[in-house]
Amino acid sequence: MKLVGLLIWQTLLLVTVQSSEIFEIYKEQYDEAGWNVAREMIGDIISEDGQTFRPSYRRILSTIESQLCFEEDLSKDDSCDPIRNWIPGCKCKDEFAALKGDCKNAPCKILRLIKTNGPNILQGVASAESYEERFRVLMDLIEQIWRILCECRGVVGATINCIKGYNGSILLRLLHVDLSKFEEIVNHLDWDNMGEIVHGYLDAICGQHKGEDCLDVFKTWQINIGALFDNTFNNTDTCLSLIRVEEDVEKYLNSQIYNSDMSNTTVYVNGIADAHVKVEEKLRCDADCAEDMRDAFYFSCCIKRVGETLTSEEMKEKFMKLFENVWSLNHAGTPPNLRGAVNKCFSIHRPASFCGDKTDVYRNMDQKCDAMGN
Repeated sequence: MKLVGLLIWQTLLLVTVQSSEIFEIYKEQYDEAGWNVAREMIGDIISEDGQTFRPSYRRILSTIESQLCFEEDLSKDDSCDPIRNWIPGCKCKDEFAALKGDCKNAPCKILRLIKTNGPNILQGVASAESYEERFRVLMDLIEQIWRILCECRGVVGATINCIKGYNGSILLRLLHVDLSKFEEIVNHLDWDNMGEIVHGYLDAICGQHKGEDCLDVFKTWQINIGALFDNTFNNTDTCLSLIRVEEDVEKYLNSQIYNSDMSNTTVYVNGIADAHVKVEEKLRCDADCAEDMRDAFYFSCCIKRVGETLTSEEMKEKFMKLFENVWSLNHAGTPPNLRGAVNKCFSIHRPASFCGDKTDVYRNMDQKCDAMGN
């Protein structure tokens, strides 16, 4: 729940202005301008009435659909023509064919979901007048995609095996991808670890928990972040707003440019983590606003489960392993030690211990969840 982290990176350019001006200038120079550009791009993708994609995009989606969607029963034993399967490649087709039941059609389901609902989603984003509206529209689509993945967990392993053994070289050549570089990256990355991280996310957000649908909860949580952004950029100084922590936000942004030894990555990242934690501590733990923050961002036992699952020691090790693996792709020597920064940032997701004696609202929520049993 890195609320501050969701601010677009361009705000870093605003750190030289007075604190009271940060959000106002951001809204004028980046928020409004950025959404105007997005609306223009959306207008180039969908028809004027917003009901369908423009012809060029319909042709692209139809081509992909012909490669991913099979009207006949997909069987791993079927012969595969590389020319007819030039997008997924025969390896990917075989991997998904091996999945049980309708899960073998999961990529097709996701594509058709985008093809069918995409224009309305884009139109909704373009016409939305608030972050809350935009997040609501986007989360309607994202929730449906997550549900497909939650029901078909085998898609994760199939996708990883597809990438590791991808043989759709025709597509890579059309995209001007360096085949040797592609193979170098694929062979270097620790796909097993990445798969475990994805499964960790699915463990955290999928299914029912304590009588609640956790994906519904996740959607509401994201929409509430949109409301926080709206209050912030409309200069509404309420508990659900970054206005009340504006000076700390400025220090957080400054930590990413100044006051750090850029030659020492560990020191630099720790400085950012410290500033981020201070913002979140004031935002979440202030006694006058803790109850409102809990009602918006810690209102469900599903959220408690997410925090505990994704910040477990096991998941921390997996995230560190991922960082070190990606770091070594382009750097020689020992990766910087970011465990301290990770521990600090992950502590935010357990608000009862994070806030300590400053408030008991999160602790009370935890006790309520624990008392409910499974």
